[in-house]
Amino acid sequence: SRKDFESLTKAVVKSVKMNYYSRRLRWVALHTCLLLAFNRIQTGSAHFLKDDEQLYMSKFNDLISDSYSALESAPSALLAECRTSSTSSGQILPERIVTSSSSTVSSSLVSQQCGINDGYACVIPAGMTLRMESNLNVSALTVRGKVEWTD
Repeated sequence: SRKDFESLTKAVVKSVKMNYYSRRLRWVALHTCLLLAFNRIQTGSAHFLKDDEQLYMSKFNDLISDSYSALESAPSALLAECRTSSTSSGQILPERIVTSSSSTVSSSLVSQQCGINDGYACVIPAGMTLRMESNLNVSALTVRGKVEWTD
């Protein structure tokens, strides 16, 4: 919990102050704090440790309540922007499944396969990872696999 994390952090800081001349102890204490910080997931005002899977799953619907993945639930301003763009007809686009010789595909390759003017909704299939190393400008994108950000 957050209180446990804060007390552990205070205890580590106190330990470091008490043993100021022990470089090894300071390094271990700092390393422990960093590990604890990196093992936490922060979503809005909710914080979870890496072992809090049950708690995370019980809160999942609340955590994603403001996200959307379909036209029916997208914000109206976003829908209006998409429907009035110069390349949009306001219709649902046919899908084009992205292909690659490996399980990872770059955003530049996806742009080549389904550019903004192609009139297709690009689909990253299950089992494939889209690696974002540049801007991706497509008419629509469905990700059934994974997305990896490189910045």
